[in-house]
Amino acid sequence: MKTITADPWSTSAEEFPANGATPEKWRFFVRYAVLAPSSHNSQPWLFHVRNNTLELYADHHVATGSPVLAVLGTDGDQRRDWVASGQALDRVLLRARVEGVWASFLNQPLEVPELRTKLKAVTGHAGFPQAVLRLGFGENVKPTPRREVEEVLI
Repeated sequence: MKTITADPWSTSAEEFPANGATPEKWRFFVRYAVLAPSSHNSQPWLFHVRNNTLELYADHHVATGSPVLAVLGTDGDQRRDWVASGQALDRVLLRARVEGVWASFLNQPLEVPELRTKLKAVTGHAGFPQAVLRLGFGENVKPTPRREVEEVLI
């Protein structure tokens, strides 16, 4: 399997091997696939171009070091419960960083009522899930670039 060493961030559509063989085209697409976001940029996948197919595998090395999932829940589902869960979340996130633990949010299931109900059942908690977190140890990554304050002030 040919390894692509080019910087994926410098990939441009003009480089697409339109007249190339299918495996060449798959390798080009992988250059875009590795730009997909993942928690702490862990990139927990491996790609294998075999003949005219592209295979995707979980990287077991990354999976064995995967973090834990935590569900923050409250007994009620009113504003005061949301504020209380936010305060608890604040303390958890601050303490986690002090201890070198990274966190990322996986709250999409909470936005769909049916999934929120299923998540409640899975946790075995009688209350209401308010946040889903992925917690774990990882390497430091560069912060996402931000615009200067002057650029966003009207």
